[in-house]
Amino acid sequence: MTHSLFAKALLTTALTSLGVSAAMAQVTDPLLVAKILESVPGNSTTRANAVSGDGSTVVGVGQGAPDWGSRAIAWTSDGEARDLGKPDNANLPAHALDVSQDGSAVAYFYHTRSYRLKEGVWTSIGTLSGGTTSGYGINADGSVIVGSSDRGSYWEAFRWQDGVGMTGLGALTPGAFDSVAMDVNADGSVAVGYSETTVFGGATETHAFRWVEGTGMADLGTLGGNESKARGVSADGSVVVGAAKLASGVTNAFRWTEAEGMAGLGGLQAGYNSVAYDVNADGSVVVGSGNTDLGIQAFRWVEGEGMVGLGFLDGGRSSIAKGVSDDGSIVVGTAYDANNAERAFVWGGGPMLDHENTMMQIATNAYEQANAMSDLGRSAEFILGQELIPGAVAGEGPGGRVSTQGAAQSAAGRAPYALRLSLGAGRGDDTGVSVAGISGALALQGGNAVVGGYLGLANEDGDLAGLDVDGTLAATGLWLRGNPGGMGLTWKIGAAYMGGDATILRDASLSSTEAGFGDSSLSATSFQAEVGYGMDRGAMRITPFAGLRHTKVSRDGYTETNAVSFPLTYDDYEQSWTVARFGVHADMAAGARGQLRLSAGLETDLDRSNDPVTGTSALPGMTTFAVPSAAVAHDTRGFVQGQYVHGLANGSAIDVSLGVAQSAYGGSALVTAAIGWQMHF
Repeated sequence: MTHSLFAKALLTTALTSLGVSAAMAQVTDPLLVAKILESVPGNSTTRANAVSGDGSTVVGVGQGAPDWGSRAIAWTSDGEARDLGKPDNANLPAHALDVSQDGSAVAYFYHTRSYRLKEGVWTSIGTLSGGTTSGYGINADGSVIVGSSDRGSYWEAFRWQDGVGMTGLGALTPGAFDSVAMDVNADGSVAVGYSETTVFGGATETHAFRWVEGTGMADLGTLGGNESKARGVSADGSVVVGAAKLASGVTNAFRWTEAEGMAGLGGLQAGYNSVAYDVNADGSVVVGSGNTDLGIQAFRWVEGEGMVGLGFLDGGRSSIAKGVSDDGSIVVGTAYDANNAERAFVWGGGPMLDHENTMMQIATNAYEQANAMSDLGRSAEFILGQELIPGAVAGEGPGGRVSTQGAAQSAAGRAPYALRLSLGAGRGDDTGVSVAGISGALALQGGNAVVGGYLGLANEDGDLAGLDVDGTLAATGLWLRGNPGGMGLTWKIGAAYMGGDATILRDASLSSTEAGFGDSSLSATSFQAEVGYGMDRGAMRITPFAGLRHTKVSRDGYTETNAVSFPLTYDDYEQSWTVARFGVHADMAAGARGQLRLSAGLETDLDRSNDPVTGTSALPGMTTFAVPSAAVAHDTRGFVQGQYVHGLANGSAIDVSLGVAQSAYGGSALVTAAIGWQMHF
């Protein structure tokens, strides 16, 4: 049994277009992510007391608002860090002390009694004499708990069995001598701990013991001093670890086997104390802590390799390893951070990580991925707005006719066409995007319709906590406009695509976390149908319009490929939404060469899928995770935009535009700006 005491928006890159910046308005408040994870409210202190043998679940203690009382906590495989509750819901101290091999059962101490909490069911394990009982260790399937119970004048080690009850294990010396059982092997047949005993001359010492069902309690001796304590045992019960005093008075971690007896493991520095707290399933990996000149430091000892310090949390100077997974790859414990606060830590081969911060970091990253995906969709929608009408002249309809070449070509039987080069930028909530592209349009014979397209590339320059994306996305669009002159009934259908490869970074902005990155492919498609009716009102043409848009975005699943302790694997992800759009365009002349278009309206959600971002990792508490994106704050949203086109000589024109759109997620509004150069032939 193992023991223990423990940007850029993803698709900012994706936000490859002018309209992309809108998603930057999404909420990415880490406190909101904490609520998603259902963390202990206002938690400021955490201790990891045990990790399950399979590495999926860590249990321990947390203290925080509102009452700052001790709460039993479990970081579970579904990505939650949650309060385990209390048997009677009273405001009394609670501690989760150990956890079964698969994480389904917890040895739980509450006030003066111990319980087994298994699959939501509380079972009191009782007492030996009615006093306080502490259950310290639980076996692989949760059917056996060991600990110590108050006998009045002394404490006695016990073994509790489901369906049998509690049995005292006695002491190394019969009579009123204290004994404590600290851990139990996988099948519950071997318990280890320490007991007072009498030695030659009648002196009382404390010695480590190993109790075997059917055989009883055996003294494991010392390393030459007068004290030893066993704290952990291997799955088959053949290896015991703990600490014992040397003749010099220094305490050393020990490892005991039936074949070799008790062997000292030394320390992180010669002449300094060390203590072993846990051992993995086959007895080959031991964890604990040792004193150094820098402070108390967690260690991991491997058979044939020796002892290695695991370091500290960022800015801290104290750490203690209390638990290790069955395969020895994951170590948990408690360390002090730069603010001198106790924090549960997890180690997986790299730096020591703040467990809760790492879970928060993963949740924040996934949360922002979900939100940024909608930005990618807004970018695709932006492409649909890159419409160009060839052959119009200033004062004769929307678009701003800049020469008479189109009319001359039409008279000669040749269809007019136009090209536009553009640069744009968008900004919202600490994220921005820049995009460059070319639009083209061709008037079909008869002039009753125009077909057009767009090609572009985009880059982003955003900063959102927890997420960064590096990649350039390609954008394409195609549309067909009926009655481009705009008087009377006019309509449009269009489709756009944006996509490409990107490297997605999980940053290390939270203390004592590590950055991971992997490569993925992003894509977005958007379809539009719109109908309007143009009416002249004096010198102005008013065109009310209504339409539908359907947008779908996706990210391919990927695994982080850099050397991090706990690389994440993300599943494929998709979002989609359908919106209705209503508004009005107002076109008017602005001087002899200018044309001005003002647009305003509303869009409202008809349907929106917003699935959580899911994935897996080896991190305890997040072996699987599902993190939802932000809830929609505005299912009906406003937008306004203005464009000015100024005609030049030789059939060319320049245009500038500015737009503001409300975010669906309640953050800052998206502000976009663009400049273009047109040529009509």
